[in-house]
Parts: sequence; structure tokens; C-alpha cells
Amino acid sequence: MLVGVAFQHQHLPYTPHPTPCAKRMTSTIINLTRKQMFPREFEFTLPKGYIDADGNIHRKGIMRLATAMDEIAPMRDPRVKSNLAYATIVILSRVITRLGALSEISPMVVENFFAQDVSYLQDFYRHINGLEHKENVPNVLEQQDNPLETLVNT
Repeated sequence: MLVGVAFQHQHLPYTPHPTPCAKRMTSTIINLTRKQMFPREFEFTLPKGYIDADGNIHRKGIMRLATAMDEIAPMRDPRVKSNLAYATIVILSRVITRLGALSEISPMVVENFFAQDVSYLQDFYRHINGLEHKENVPNVLEQQDNPLETLVNT
């Protein structure tokens, strides 16, 4: 019996660097942990859809959560400086990661969305980013003169 116990506690030799197998396992565990934190990308379907130059309609897309920089960077854009409503276009172009077969969404693409689709995307943006009006929480943007009011409150 003692021989069996001693054999079970045998130590493996020390290796200063993780083995390739250990690296893969660690990487997998880290990736699983990151994926399980919370969703960062959300699928949507536009009510009308974007019609590209070839006449193709793109309706299904993916929008990611916005970062602070997504809302700050447009303020440097000259088009936004001359027309604050354009911030909506720039922000949407930053957070939409895919639309149909399109993998790059520029402000020029968003400019050509139908009004109903822009309204839908504004609502979707507010919803996934937790920016919806809550009755028991005061809306700070209504109390301040904020250039992002167009995107958040329309």
C-alpha cells in the first residue's frame, strides 16, 4: 500500500517555460473567460436595408458595444464640428462592424441609410449600450448642452 501512495505523489520535473500544451490550455482558458464575461457584439436586421451601388440590399449586420473613444473621436471630425447631428453618422460607422457582405462601414455608407434604418440603429445602439431612458434615473444629458444628445436622445 505504501508503494502505491508514494507513486501517486511523484513530482514532475521542473520546466522553466510552459510546454506548448500548457500554453494552448492557458490560452483556451483565458479566451473562454473573456468570452463568458458579457456579449460585446449584437446581430441586427435593418427594417429596409442598405442598397449598395450594385443594387444589392444589405439588411443583417453586427454592432459592437461602444467605447468612450467611439463617442469622443467624432468631435474631432470637421463634419461634426459644422453639424453636430453628423455625430450620429460617425458613431454608427464606428460601431457597426458588418452589414451584409460589407465588412467596412464608412460614414459615406451610413449617410445612405434610409431614415427608418437610422432610427432603428439609434434605438438599437441605446439598448445594447444600456443608454435607454430609465424613469427613476435623471437624464443628465437633458440638463447639459451635450453634442451627443442627437444620438442618445433622438
